[in-house]
Amino acid sequence: MLKYFLFIVSFLFIIGCKKERAKPQYQAVNVPIKAPPTASKALKNVIQQFEDSLLHAMQTEGFPGAAFAVVENGEIVHSKGYGIRQAGCPEQVDSATVFRIASLSKGFPSVLTGMLIQDSLLNWDDQISQYVPNLILSRTSARDSLSIRHLLSHTTGLPRHTFSNLLNMGVPYPDILKKLKEVRIAHPPGTWYNYQNVAYSLIGDVIGKVVGKSYAELLAERIFLPLGMHQASTGFYALQASENVAAPHLYDGKKYFAAKSSNNFYSVLPAAGVNASIQDMAQWISLMLGHHPDLLDSLTLQEIEREQIAVSPRENVMRAWRPLETSGYGLGWRTATKNHTRFVFHGGFVNGYRAEIILLPDQDIGMVLLTNSNNQFVGHSLPYFLNLVQGEIVR
Repeated sequence: MLKYFLFIVSFLFIIGCKKERAKPQYQAVNVPIKAPPTASKALKNVIQQFEDSLLHAMQTEGFPGAAFAVVENGEIVHSKGYGIRQAGCPEQVDSATVFRIASLSKGFPSVLTGMLIQDSLLNWDDQISQYVPNLILSRTSARDSLSIRHLLSHTTGLPRHTFSNLLNMGVPYPDILKKLKEVRIAHPPGTWYNYQNVAYSLIGDVIGKVVGKSYAELLAERIFLPLGMHQASTGFYALQASENVAAPHLYDGKKYFAAKSSNNFYSVLPAAGVNASIQDMAQWISLMLGHHPDLLDSLTLQEIEREQIAVSPRENVMRAWRPLETSGYGLGWRTATKNHTRFVFHGGFVNGYRAEIILLPDQDIGMVLLTNSNNQFVGHSLPYFLNLVQGEIVR
């Protein structure tokens, strides 16, 4: 009987909505924040062009919902929702609607680590074995030299996406860690970039060991609450508990349809476990552009955002940006230079959600886009935004 009840609850979470069929309305809704007088005219032009293109893409591609925010000089100059939370339902996306942000989550543990370094509790080059003594790798020398910096820059020496397939299968994170000893070390730690989810999340174990609190608790205490990220949370059940949440969607070749919300990848909170609204993410951008020195000082921020390892521009995630003068990975963030403009960015995709974020530190501008589907527009959104900025602002 209990299993049947849980099935019904899960089913309603996916398809429950008002009986009347939704009429897609691709316009901005429930917007409490308008561009302040301090927003530059050039950036307003960029925002308008980006918004027009987003609305056009939603009409032509038919994807259900999105939200994007822009921050300039520490001010939120745009924060809006578009479309609907779930196909077939009338509830609209607004600036407080919660999405999974997938691998945009990777930026948070590097900031938490930086805060603990400011507190003299950690160092970037501390060895992981000091905090996770039960970690076993196939090569003892790799285990002994593996550092916090290596985790956060994806230079662990493990093959790319080691055991991400087991996360998709729902295998618990602690069980996957035990299997790392079976994996051949491809490169000495610190010498080669290979993207990770499982190994990256060891930083959560390190943080928990140092502070005596869970990674989720410290994230809320040190980042969500001080920044006023009121809708932000971690984990599957927190997402389900949100009253204003965007449902994930898949594409069947003809249309987007609401999919079952999955707890896959929530077992690796540092890699992919954050849920947030566009309002929340705008506050996050303000921090990452250096406007909260009381939380994160400039030297720590510079270390997080500087290139730690070069990444080939032939990487799939870099192809839309080419040509590039530089491309690399920092600590939880990708780094690049295009047409002499330095920028920091990241993307994320998981179980019917996709998100993108870009920071332009020298122009003091940032933009984040959240969607409840994997669509064509979001895949090209960051290069498009950068091109607009370079055309209107960077002369």
